[in-house]
Amino acid sequence: MTLPRYGEYKDSGVAWLGRVPVHWNVGRLKSKVSLVTEKAFRRTRAVALEHIESWSGRFVPTEGEFEGEGVAFLAGDVLFGKLRPYLAKVYVAEDSGEAVGDFHILRPSAAVSPQFLQYQILNRAFIDVVDGSTFGSKMPRASWESLGNMPLVLPSFGEQTLIAAFLDHETAKIDALIAEQEKLIALLAEKRQATISHAVTRGLDPDAPTKDSGVAWLGGGAGALGGRSFGRCTSRSR
Repeated sequence: MTLPRYGEYKDSGVAWLGRVPVHWNVGRLKSKVSLVTEKAFRRTRAVALEHIESWSGRFVPTEGEFEGEGVAFLAGDVLFGKLRPYLAKVYVAEDSGEAVGDFHILRPSAAVSPQFLQYQILNRAFIDVVDGSTFGSKMPRASWESLGNMPLVLPSFGEQTLIAAFLDHETAKIDALIAEQEKLIALLAEKRQATISHAVTRGLDPDAPTKDSGVAWLGGGAGALGGRSFGRCTSRSR
């Protein structure tokens, strides 16, 4: 897919970001987003890392129970999974609730669209840089200092909204194509196994006579022997 280009670009000042449209602002994440740390005193809608699908930001319901304190968030807050950030778990809250576990809760200012912010964070280059700044070897986490100092590229709020809506539409189409391909792959895998099974138990000659194999799992035409059902295998006359 070829995307339209703007008339003029400028150097962002960030090596991995490269050039950006000339009218976009480049700042630090922490200048437009505040970190929420307020503890939750009740449990109404707990969100844990396992609820968030990697790279898509979709919410996946589970039946698990979650212990421990949570951090209260509001609708429109962005939950960033700071544990193993390479998993890219970034969720835009649709309702208020409690984040349980390793999250940075980001509250965008009025100038930032939560959906646009989510897409910008889910940029693979962004995640790679954050992942490279983690602390802890066995349980690597991203600090707020490193995350807050990440560059944030901002067009006008209206343009952010248009970009996020475009990405919602295009990624939905791509996800639908992936789902169809996965169904096709499953059918082809089933056909592959059926072809192998038929060839090694029935042979290649469809007119060859068959006989009871004496083994139930060989399948195929069934014969009766001692009240049990058995598969049949080919028998060639010599």
